[in-house]
Amino acid sequence: MSHTRLTPKALEIDLYKQGFEGVCKLGRASDGKKLSDLVERISEPMVIALDAPWGAGKSVFLKCWVGAHKLENNGTAETVYFDAFKHDFMDDPLIGLTGAISERLEANPKTKFNWQKAKQAASKLVRPLFRIALSVATVGATEAASSAVDPALSAGSKELEDASKTFWEKEEGKRAAMENFRTTLEQVAAEQKLVIVVDELDRCRPDYALSLLEVVKHFFDVDNVHFVLGVNLRELANSVRARYGEKVQAERYLQKFVTLSMPLIPQPSRAGTSQTQIRYFRKVAQDIGLCDTWKEDWIAQYLSQVIHHNHLSLRDVEKIATLAMVTPEPSHRMHAALHLYVGALIMQVIAPSLIIKARNKQLSDDDFFTIFHFRDRRKGTPDGEPHEVWTLATWDRQKTRPVYLDDASTSLFDDKDPRETLSQIIAETLDVFRLMA
Repeated sequence: MSHTRLTPKALEIDLYKQGFEGVCKLGRASDGKKLSDLVERISEPMVIALDAPWGAGKSVFLKCWVGAHKLENNGTAETVYFDAFKHDFMDDPLIGLTGAISERLEANPKTKFNWQKAKQAASKLVRPLFRIALSVATVGATEAASSAVDPALSAGSKELEDASKTFWEKEEGKRAAMENFRTTLEQVAAEQKLVIVVDELDRCRPDYALSLLEVVKHFFDVDNVHFVLGVNLRELANSVRARYGEKVQAERYLQKFVTLSMPLIPQPSRAGTSQTQIRYFRKVAQDIGLCDTWKEDWIAQYLSQVIHHNHLSLRDVEKIATLAMVTPEPSHRMHAALHLYVGALIMQVIAPSLIIKARNKQLSDDDFFTIFHFRDRRKGTPDGEPHEVWTLATWDRQKTRPVYLDDASTSLFDDKDPRETLSQIIAETLDVFRLMA
């Protein structure tokens, strides 16, 4: 028994060891090269927001880029990948960030020695404060300067660990940690430029996401240290409003943290939508067993006519393919029925409110043709049939219908009510299974 999938397998990328070549099928290597050129050229600390809606492929781009920077783009900076969403159960984002950086720096012979030396220096800088904290906790404040507490310090006792933990939770401890960490970072960055990629920031809890931005601003504002944030700036602005209230100027607030943004926008083709979405749909179709079917070809044809391509995310494309897999085919195999099914399937994902209108026989031709750009066959274009089908299925009965549409109604719908046919097709296909938003 053969098995198919509803969704494509998550793309497996070997971080730092693979780039765009042979991995990314969306033609984004050139965007990666532009990002590499920028971070290599500038020494002043930057925070770059890779801005795109959810489902636009930011994570794939960033996971490919951290490897491509050196492998394909001749970059010299060390890249660090940090998935913020996987760490937002923590209260302090600095813990996860420094852990990710340590893994990279200590694995690099060029930075391992200085990084470890800097950590040792930092521990010595705070050791006297540990001593006072331990003294107060164990033998009292009046004996804090006594040499009697030194043996306890050198013994590495449980009391020292508990006192140290208490100390680091205090505000003065955080300030000392910040100063020492910045000193460490300056020493390392003087020899090795760093680019820290923070992915999935807009999926984090609002308080965690904004705390992370504040950590970046105050702890990492060092020459030769750049950040690239994978984020939907609109959703991040909503996080600002969730934390500080609806009246706050969220975009102005984010300008304090983000130096510049890099929109991850596909290049449009002449047909209206982007070839990126078409290529991705073909790939998903192959992954889930939809390839080499009439649905693949018809959906690709309709996707090529989607006008507002900037609002058609790669996740939307996945949902369209999934719907095509789970929904039954129209019982009528006439061309008109197939056109109505495919067009409605795409609208279900990108404009679900229009499906409600179509189900109620209220969809207008303006509704449909503001999404799709099929042209009238009378103008000599080869896509006249879908134009005729949807014009009939959305025609206002109170308007006089051109004669050529009367002929098309006979050949395409056998003189049945096209609006009623569209409503029936939706009921027998899209209403059987629905994707959750």
